[in-house]
Amino acid sequence: MTGYSNGGAFSAAVAFQKPKFFGVAIPLSLGIPPAPERPSSPMPRMYFAAGSLESFSASTTQVYELVRSWGVESSLDIYVAGHDPAMWSLAFGNVPSGFAGPAAFDTGITPMPPSNLAMKWLACALT
Repeated sequence: MTGYSNGGAFSAAVAFQKPKFFGVAIPLSLGIPPAPERPSSPMPRMYFAAGSLESFSASTTQVYELVRSWGVESSLDIYVAGHDPAMWSLAFGNVPSGFAGPAAFDTGITPMPPSNLAMKWLACALT
């Protein structure tokens, strides 16, 4: 589960509300951070990133520190960047090993095949 800006806040909120469904959450530049209660189920691994020149770096860091205090395997990168696609592309390219790849997404749930539209969006987002 991933997203940036308000999508980053959404991806974090979904990870908090449905932790069993996701092996990894990658919220970037969290817009309005969720106000979560600690889930009773184990949390997915979480990779956070934000630009130091954007206002959302504070909220991203705040949520990262919260999940770290819960013992969630997580990582945070702050780049000298703004709230823009260049930063998000850089962050996606630097996801730490263990946070990406088939083993990271082993939740025991058989995934639905992605739609062509989703694959086209992903291809655009990563280039």
